[in-house]
Amino acid sequence: MITRLVASHNTNLLSMAFNFAALVYDKPDEQAWLMERFEMYKKDLEESYIYQQILREGREEGREEGREEGQRESLRETLVGFLNARYPMLVELAREQISGIMEIKQLQEILNRVFYLQTAGEIEEYLLSLHDDATKN
Repeated sequence: MITRLVASHNTNLLSMAFNFAALVYDKPDEQAWLMERFEMYKKDLEESYIYQQILREGREEGREEGREEGQRESLRETLVGFLNARYPMLVELAREQISGIMEIKQLQEILNRVFYLQTAGEIEEYLLSLHDDATKN
């Protein structure tokens, strides 16, 4: 198939051929053979429309993931900065309690709640309840 596509100057179809072959050859040694066979056409594969589209989608996904991670980190830093300024004894507890939280909305709610609470005791109680809530779910 590869030889025929190259001989007929249809190298733009190599990416489709590679994808179809990858569905058939699913054992590690077969995959290694397939990769080796297509290696010499790597440049043609990389220039194909489908390859470029997959790259664009991957980059966009990466950017979106990076933005979300930036938002999470910003919310965590805001919470820690606030506590460090007013209640430094609660900084480590806060870090522990929010370290595993990945939902931006949940981090925003925690930050809003901590801003609203009046005393170190209230904040400590709330932060400890975050762990209790997580173990219930």
